Amino acid sequence: MGKSLFYSFKQFFSRPDIQYACLTLYQGTPLNNFSKMKNNLIKIMGMVGFMFASLNGKSQALSYSDQAVAYNRLLVEKNSNTYVRIGNYKVTGTPYLFGENEAGNLYGTSGKLENVKIRYNTYTQEVEGLGETGTEKVRIEFTNIDSFSFNRNGKVHDEVHFIRTAFIDSTAKDFMMVMYVGKTYSLYKKYKSVLAMSTTNIGQVDLRQFELEFDYYYTGPGFYGLKKIKTNDSFLKKTFNDKINMDQFIDQHDKKKRINEFMVELFEALNK
Repeated sequence: MGKSLFYSFKQFFSRPDIQYACLTLYQGTPLNNFSKMKNNLIKIMGMVGFMFASLNGKSQALSYSDQAVAYNRLLVEKNSNTYVRIGNYKVTGTPYLFGENEAGNLYGTSGKLENVKIRYNTYTQEVEGLGETGTEKVRIEFTNIDSFSFNRNGKVHDEVHFIRTAFIDSTAKDFMMVMYVGKTYSLYKKYKSVLAMSTTNIGQVDLRQFELEFDYYYTGPGFYGLKKIKTNDSFLKKTFNDKINMDQFIDQHDKKKRINEFMVELFEALNK
């Protein structure tokens, strides 16, 4: 990213309109000194790019342990020239979890559709089903869908089940994945896509990319509804250390490489 960022800024400062804007901003700057000023700015921004690339890699290490996030990032990098229009922005990547045509089941107030192709849009929180032939699109309004599931055939889980968050939080208008249901504590996971700055062509100001994010939530004794749960050690120790020995649990489980499994195993331990 750092190298591409360097050349993007170099190209950016080569534009006549940008040079004019810089000259206007730095009034009184002699024209023969502008080239030197531009080169210094390019070098500075190039170094900033390398710094952000390094930080970005570290901050995303944990996110990339989630296969859906890794898949989303792969689509952004492979299809950087393909985009959809959202408002004033051209957006690359995909808002669909696991892609656009995953096999699964839809369950609603009017019945169920099994063994159909499902598209779950994590940006709009809309779910669509496609007919078995793939040519007939079956649209079900959000308010009529109770839950849906992906049949992943072992790629992430044998079955990934989502329910309407409104079952637990009546104010919510999204879906959440059921990670673990216990007698005392239960674990859920929410996915959402946001429009982030492009990492493939930062010189294009109207370009954005779908960035998939997720958060964990849980239910438990002593409170009503859902609570967000952070995955950092300090939060987990503060929240659950009176239930189990969190220092020992963290030492015995690899959180960075398999965050989903780590969280499920944590809630299994909390329910013992």
